[in-house]
Amino acid sequence: MSLIKIDPVEGIQRGEFYTIFEPQIHLSTGEVTGFEALARWHSPEYGNISPARFIPMLEESGQTYLLTRLVLAQTLDARDQLYQHGFTGQLSINISPQDLEDSHFARDVAIALEKSACLSLGLTFEVTESASIDDMVPKANLTELFRMGIKLSIDDFWTGFSTLDRAKLNVFSEVKIDHSIVSHALDDRVSLAGVSSIIHLAHNLGWDCVVEGIESLHMQNMMVNLGAQRAQGYLYSRGIDRSQLLDWYQSNRFLGAAPHDALPSFKSEYFTHDERLFLAQKHNPVWVWDFDDRTISWANNAALAFWEVSSLTELQARDFEDMSNDVRIRLQSMRLRFDSGEREVNTSWTFYPNGNPKHAFCVMSYRKDRGSQHDLMINECFEGFTQLKSQDRFIDPSINIPVPFLKATTHGDIIQLNRHAHLLLAENDIGSLADLLQRGLVLPDEDSAPATCYGQIKLIYQGQEKSFAVACDLTRIASINGRGYAVVFTPINDETGDGRD
Repeated sequence: MSLIKIDPVEGIQRGEFYTIFEPQIHLSTGEVTGFEALARWHSPEYGNISPARFIPMLEESGQTYLLTRLVLAQTLDARDQLYQHGFTGQLSINISPQDLEDSHFARDVAIALEKSACLSLGLTFEVTESASIDDMVPKANLTELFRMGIKLSIDDFWTGFSTLDRAKLNVFSEVKIDHSIVSHALDDRVSLAGVSSIIHLAHNLGWDCVVEGIESLHMQNMMVNLGAQRAQGYLYSRGIDRSQLLDWYQSNRFLGAAPHDALPSFKSEYFTHDERLFLAQKHNPVWVWDFDDRTISWANNAALAFWEVSSLTELQARDFEDMSNDVRIRLQSMRLRFDSGEREVNTSWTFYPNGNPKHAFCVMSYRKDRGSQHDLMINECFEGFTQLKSQDRFIDPSINIPVPFLKATTHGDIIQLNRHAHLLLAENDIGSLADLLQRGLVLPDEDSAPATCYGQIKLIYQGQEKSFAVACDLTRIASINGRGYAVVFTPINDETGDGRD
């Protein structure tokens, strides 16, 4: 293909370019709320030619305006048809930096809108995040588009270099997270934290947030747990030809039910940004029990597998009224313990999904849904907890002390840790208390509980070697031989302190 002489300008003039539309859905409802217009080129001689090839050619020749005006005209035509049949969402068009540098761009857009039935209604312009807006002309164009009622979106957010400059402009109301970042969030902690930070920033700015490149339910559910509002990708549909768009929308207005990993309580102030991030990382079964309704109101993917159901809807519909009297008494006891001030209850429990017994060690904590004022119990289960892999260890967002903290069995298996300890242990490749023993930590005598010992160890933390005073207490953890270790790491300023202050 590199040896073939192609000219996109000639292709536009010959009518070889067309527009397809990729749907966007609202993650809490599953409703189609918008479409992104995407330019495509089919050459009768050479077949389909990628945008990655023809867009740089148009930019090099300074003729991107030809493509922008073509896509705008076809998008307005599609939008007018959709609005006549009940659609009320947004249609998005990508505009180039060269469009913004054209002093006549906003005027030309206004002329195109005058020929349309709905003027600027439901129209979004996506500005590539790497585009420069330092010049006055682009700023003037953006301001004028904003005044015309066109919604402005920052596309490929965080992939360019002008983010902070753009954040100062109050004309934007939407941010799109590029699929290259989203796709890596499944298996890369840095990418996951990046996506979470962008969503959090968008919420603080009052912007909508759209995640691109959603290709699986697992990816979708992770984005829901992080607080994303809208999404697009091949999970929902590939690009739809303009001639088929209206029929497609009328048949697919709702692309199924709301994602089963959506937790309505996340909309309340009770669940913090960090908690959403932690829950999105969970590999163990986690679900929320509603004491008042006696239902499971939310469950992650691992919990759906644990309960042997295919969706949250199926689990929410499960009737728990036939629970035994012993279970009712035990649940009431849990509620009383939480009411008395206990933040966490650790216990073993036997569950019966589809009548099959499953034994698990459970970490239970108490929450209140501020929206409904219902009492909620969050359950995290560990099946075979003594054989947990490092990535499956429980990260408890409720432990907010500003130093590393962990709990472990008397055998050295780490079962619970806060985010500070998680980072510390991961950075030093520590998977158990046995690894700490090799670094000079002496555990208290099991026969002399309660007991406390102090030690001093050197560990890498946040990229630097630091000296830590370690307080290690033998504490009671239910169902683990009645005992376990609680370890607190307290950084000291020098290597002579004993850590008792």
